[in-house]
Amino acid sequence: MFETWIPPWLLPWLPGIPWLRIWTYLAVFYVTYSLFTLWSYRFSIRATGMREATFQEAAMARAADVGLLILAFFLPLSWLIKLPLLFLGQIVAFALVFRAPAGRAIIGAMLSWLMAGLFTVIYLGLLALYVWFFRSLPYSQGLA
Repeated sequence: MFETWIPPWLLPWLPGIPWLRIWTYLAVFYVTYSLFTLWSYRFSIRATGMREATFQEAAMARAADVGLLILAFFLPLSWLIKLPLLFLGQIVAFALVFRAPAGRAIIGAMLSWLMAGLFTVIYLGLLALYVWFFRSLPYSQGLA
């Protein structure tokens, strides 16, 4: 099912990939990342000098981001266009949900994207350390 997303010339190089396990890793990452963003949105708004944001506001901003991301998957546009639009959507969500002025919403969105990148690097680093130390991926029998 997911093999249709992969270019056909790449399929012969990927015969033994456990797709279910890879999608499980992505799901675990995204759930963990979404929980992290609840804190990072609150931190981003507070770091701009605004009031302390509530978890409910952060959850509403995250729901707006998830909705925009789902919409982005179905729009027939290049990701070079979608990513700036997602960033613009987050700025608008920060301005509306947190009632932040435009400048602070931009800085808050930039901070949250920076923290999201840092989170992703740390997550991938920990996964690489796991593979290095245990010679297998989590939930597997080994790399063999």
